[in-house]
Amino acid sequence: MSIQIEQLSEEEREEIINYGIRRSIVISISTIVTIMAGYLLGIVWQSIFFLFCFSALRKYAGGYHADTPIRCYFLSFITLFIALMGIKILQCDDNVGILIQTINLLIIIFLSPIDSVVHRLEYEEKKEYGTSIKNIYFFN
Repeated sequence: MSIQIEQLSEEEREEIINYGIRRSIVISISTIVTIMAGYLLGIVWQSIFFLFCFSALRKYAGGYHADTPIRCYFLSFITLFIALMGIKILQCDDNVGILIQTINLLIIIFLSPIDSVVHRLEYEEKKEYGTSIKNIYFFN
């Protein structure tokens, strides 16, 4: 459903703008933290690649939704830290990498999107998000 900006009250417009500003700040901080962590671990390019992949998965694949923003930031940081440490520590050859990627693909195809208690998905949303995440995975 599309709403024309002219139809919104001044209060609604201000709320939308404030939400956009808050989201921009959170995205900027997440990007900076990810790149700094990658720099400290010596894997900057891998951390940037992880950030893009993780962002797409978070948006379309669903999963756990924290009940507070602080908990969401904390869990996101823990996920980032574990993933970057895994990238740093696990030096695997191409065959192992392909095997891991194939397992990830199968998990995404068969399990996504997943809703949570905090964020329930309607049937149409599941269908739309499922198509989106599969398109992102196959065409990126």
